[in-house]
Formats: sequence, C-alpha cells, structure tokens
Amino acid sequence: MNSQAPRDDRAGRGPVRQPEKLANRLAGALSGPRQTRDTWRGLGDAWTAVSYILSGIAVWGGAGWLLDRWLSTGPVLLVIGILVGNFAGVYLVYIRTFPKEASRAS
Repeated sequence: MNSQAPRDDRAGRGPVRQPEKLANRLAGALSGPRQTRDTWRGLGDAWTAVSYILSGIAVWGGAGWLLDRWLSTGPVLLVIGILVGNFAGVYLVYIRTFPKEASRAS
C-alpha cells in the first residue's frame, strides 16, 4: 500500500482557471445590488453639479476678465463675472435637480 499523499501536478503554477465561473462572478459583481448602483448614480449627479458651478465661474469670470482688459477697468468685471457665473451654475443645478418646482416658479 502506498502511504504517500497523491502528488499535485499543478503545484507552483498558480490557481486553476475556470473562465465560466469567473465570467459569472464578474457579471454578478458588475450588475451589483441596487444600492451600489444608486450610490454611483448619486456621485455622478454630484460631479455634474460641481462641473456646472465651476464651468459657470470659469466662463463668466473669463468674460469679465476679457472685458476688464478691453475696458481697462481693473478686476471689477472679473469679480462680477465670477459672482454671475456662480449664481448661474447654482441655478442650473437647481433646474436639473428640481425640474417640476422650477417650471412652476417661472
């Protein structure tokens, strides 16, 4: 009788790959529970809001800076442009977040 344990020919070559099981696990992980998808959607909405506000500040602030240089008025129009851009960005976020309330208000 042979008292030795059976020899594993795979020793040292890494794990056994089973592509069908891996594909099933990946599909389950990518679809994820609803809570995970809602979290990522919420993060996307947050980044959209941030980009609206920063874009408004950049565009209107840039317009104010150009007008300041053209009219030689100093940083007055730059500051006004930054404030207008900030308010415009917040307004766009409000319209996107609460479309029914925004349509009733106008």
